[in-house]
Amino acid sequence: MEPFTSLDAVAVPLDRTDIDTGTIFPSRFLRRARSAGYQDVLFREWRFDAAGAERPGFPLNQNTCRNAQILVTGPNFGCGSARELAVLALLDFGIRCIIAPSYGEIFTINCFRNGLLAVAIEKKQTDALNAEICANPGAHVRINLESQIVTAPSGEVFHFDITPSRKSRLQQGLDDCILAMQFSEQIRHFESAYFEGSPWLLP
Repeated sequence: MEPFTSLDAVAVPLDRTDIDTGTIFPSRFLRRARSAGYQDVLFREWRFDAAGAERPGFPLNQNTCRNAQILVTGPNFGCGSARELAVLALLDFGIRCIIAPSYGEIFTINCFRNGLLAVAIEKKQTDALNAEICANPGAHVRINLESQIVTAPSGEVFHFDITPSRKSRLQQGLDDCILAMQFSEQIRHFESAYFEGSPWLLP
């Protein structure tokens, strides 16, 4: 996956609470092939009407936000089912960072597995950030992962916490497979010893 170190990009406001994974990625698209991409599935019912036409009032449909890479939203984002496709839809649209007061637990895990930075800051801070980017459509927000800092368009700075393992994983662009391969020698030693002690388990 693509490493994440810093980001200076358009931020889009979506000031809603309890946005679940079924809203982010509706279940009727679960059979869609990965190769087809999920960018047009993201927030499908909110972004498009029944005929497939864009809803002009939705933030991601605004011309100033079509290239947004940062989403600023409300508490409990990504709650609901353990739908990893919700994260992939955000990435396919171009979102690399979400800023919210809190997230669904499994959604957060899926974010870091796939290279999407989920920043958690206080609600009063996301409220202030949302108000600022609503008043200045197309405004940029800066993220510095090394310093763990969000910088608003006004220059106001918000600090966020992240575990060292998740931080390192994002900075190096390590997915599960690459992480496992880093321990390939230990895995081979374990397998050898395990099958030596239990030879009847060998294929």
